[in-house]
Amino acid sequence: MNPAAKKIGNAIEKLRLNDKHFVIISNNCWGYELYNVLDRKYNTPFVGLFLFPECYVRFLEDFETCINSEIKFSTVSKYMSTPPSYPVGVVCGDIEIHFMHYKSQEEASSKWNRRIARLKDARDANTPFFVKFCDRDGCKKDHLERFHATSFRNKISIGVNEYDAPNHLFLPNLKDPKGESVMDGLQLFRKRYHYFDISDWISSASVRKSLLSRILSLIS
Repeated sequence: MNPAAKKIGNAIEKLRLNDKHFVIISNNCWGYELYNVLDRKYNTPFVGLFLFPECYVRFLEDFETCINSEIKFSTVSKYMSTPPSYPVGVVCGDIEIHFMHYKSQEEASSKWNRRIARLKDARDANTPFFVKFCDRDGCKKDHLERFHATSFRNKISIGVNEYDAPNHLFLPNLKDPKGESVMDGLQLFRKRYHYFDISDWISSASVRKSLLSRILSLIS
């Protein structure tokens, strides 16, 4: 997004969402910038990390157990042939959380637990959750089916292939360099006006492109 479009978009989002309370849950750090725009503490632990599709869907399927599970750490990953250079957390036995933007297990553990506590407080206050999934890291049709079958009300999936489900956003023009999935979470969030109006989603649970988002997409 160019600086002018970003500045305009941020100002509008701050105006529209200033009094709205929400939690964003994502398989990667998509959406974390919105907290910064609104000058809020993260009430979601899904910041600076990612989960592979199978682990993410399993996390959502057994959400209460997972957010109450003690996080442990591993030096290896079942998805990789060599040890990753960042901490890998594990909850519920074998659900991996890849803290790719964290320097140590201590940092990852501290921030995860602090943000999990905020998430629980938000849930107890009936704050609405907004859940996003995209087709990165080997996502299969089965993962999308299970994602859309979870009990979360406000959810979207995003992919470069069409999928017949409510609130699946088909984005063939926003592929990553390999062309196998959408671009990474940060880039995808910065391109949000190209596919929907996030403020409208949080305000009214509508997944659509508003006139404003169509205009901003032309200059971003």
